[in-house]
Formats: sequence, structure tokens, C-alpha cells
Amino acid sequence: MVLSQGSRLVTDSLLGTVESLLKRRWVNWLLVLAGIGLALLVVARSVYVNWDEFRTFEWQVAPWPLVGAGIALAAAFCLNLTTWHLISGTLGSRLGFLKNAEIYSFATVIRRLPGVVWQLAGRTYLYHLAETSLVVPVWGTLWEVFAQFASGIALTVLTLVLSPRLQNHFPTGTWALLLLIPVVWLLARPQDAIRLAARLAPKYASHELRVRRRDVWGWVAMYLLSWALGGVILHLLISAIRPQSWMMLGVCVGLVSATGVLSLLATPIPGGLGIRDVSLLILLQLYVESPVAVGATVTLRLMLLLGEALVALCTYLVVRWIVAVRARWANTP
Repeated sequence: MVLSQGSRLVTDSLLGTVESLLKRRWVNWLLVLAGIGLALLVVARSVYVNWDEFRTFEWQVAPWPLVGAGIALAAAFCLNLTTWHLISGTLGSRLGFLKNAEIYSFATVIRRLPGVVWQLAGRTYLYHLAETSLVVPVWGTLWEVFAQFASGIALTVLTLVLSPRLQNHFPTGTWALLLLIPVVWLLARPQDAIRLAARLAPKYASHELRVRRRDVWGWVAMYLLSWALGGVILHLLISAIRPQSWMMLGVCVGLVSATGVLSLLATPIPGGLGIRDVSLLILLQLYVESPVAVGATVTLRLMLLLGEALVALCTYLVVRWIVAVRARWANTP
């Protein structure tokens, strides 16, 4: 008993130290820069090892696949926005689609700031201004991450089963199958997550919260489509550099979901230490030439970093404009 209490004190002290460090701006920037540096180091090593291949490679970028990738990115954003609207509605939000779109878009833009809580903090503040229970942004974000993780791990496991080549190089190998245990549990018994939270963090628990199994399955299904669109984006970016057969699309969906799962696991670390970019580059080189892998990985990162923020900003401005026009018409005698 004494040992257990001592271990708990040590754990609480360690978590408290980590939390205090992550609140410091210079620590966040340091971790972000470390992630960028690691990604650049892996890219530089890939170029160095395959220099002959890079030197003789003919770079010809086709514009139309890039346009298609941009359209797919916008479609994925709209799908994710719709999923968030459904999640927030299930958790008790009575805000309309436009207000949810405004909040989701703004929170997506500020998520680009280095730190671990910017998106959640942005959502919490905006829902507070909208006089909505904090259950919506807090629990909504948790269920959103779970839906992303559950759908991503499902596609990852499917890819690992169908691709022995990927099993040999995937960071966790077939051990990723163990991640199915909590996923299947929460898919079957979502209310258990609320009961567990009531014990671990009663301050943030809501006993009145009711989440049905069919709701969770619906969110996961929508994020399966979102991961698939991510695979389409990667396939189009690769095809822009070197044309690929449509058989490569399944591989791209698997790689995007697999590296996305790794990125979700590294979410508490600002910038994710570049894990997604590094793992995608390493795994993509198993299927395409090194120059194509490097070009597609860098382009995908820029598209997700800048393109998604641009789509979110445009969505936010359009929604604000629609709301202003509606208000003007409503006040017109």
C-alpha cells in the first residue's frame, strides 16, 4: 500500500513536471523545431544514400493531379466538419451547422500554433462564448480523436494483414493488433468510457452524457472515408511526379492511415517530433522511387500544413459572410 502510494506520488510529480514544461513557449518551439530537424535529417539521408537516383531523375510535375489533390483536401475538410457537427449535436449542442462550422474552422487555423491544447482551448473558448456546455468541446474532442484513431487503426491493421512487406518495416509490426483491444471495447461499450472518466477525472465527467453505439459507429465510418480521401491525396501527389496505377491507391490509403495513427499517438508532443513525415517517407520508399517518395512526402506536409489552414480560413470567412447576410436580411423591413 505504501509502495503503491509512493508510486502514485512519483507518477503525479512526473506528470506535473511534464505539464509545466509543455506550458512554456520555448519548450513547445524546441520540440517543434526538433521534429522539423528530424524530418529534414531523414530527407537529407535519403537524398545522400540515393544520390545517383536523384541526380538522374527527371522532375516533371503534372498540374492536374495537384488540382485534384486540392479538391480532395477540401472534401476531406468538409467531411471532418460534418462529423464534428454530428458529434457536437450528440453531446447536447444546439448550435446550427453554420455556427459549428465557424468554430471548427477557427479552431483548425489556430491548431497550427505550437502547443498541445490550442485546438481544444480554441473550441472551449468559442463554445463558452456561444453559451454552450463545456461538455461539447471537451468530450467532443475526445470522441473525435477516438473516431480518428479507431478508423485509422482499422485501416492500418487491414494494410498490415494484406502487405507482409509493410509488416517487416512498420515501427510496431503486428503489435499494432493490440491496439484493436481498446478500440473494439469502446465501439461495443462507449458508455464505459464515460464511467471510466468519472472515476479518473470526476471534475470533467458528465453523468448525464449518453453516447449510443450507433453514433460512435457512424463517426468512425465517416472518418474511414476521411482517411480514404487522405490516401487519394497522397496518390495524386505521387502521380503528379510520376504516373501511378490505381492499384497504388490502396497502398496510399494504408500508408496515410498507418502514419496517421502514429501521429495521433504522438499528439501530446508539440509538432509530433516529425514522426508522421519520417515514417511516411520510410514506408513510401518501399513502393516508389526515392525522389518520388521525398517529393510526395514534402508536398503532402505542405498541403496539410498550409492547404488545410487555407481551406479552414476560407470556410470561416464564408460562414461569417453568410451569417452577416442573413442578419442583414432579417433586419430589413
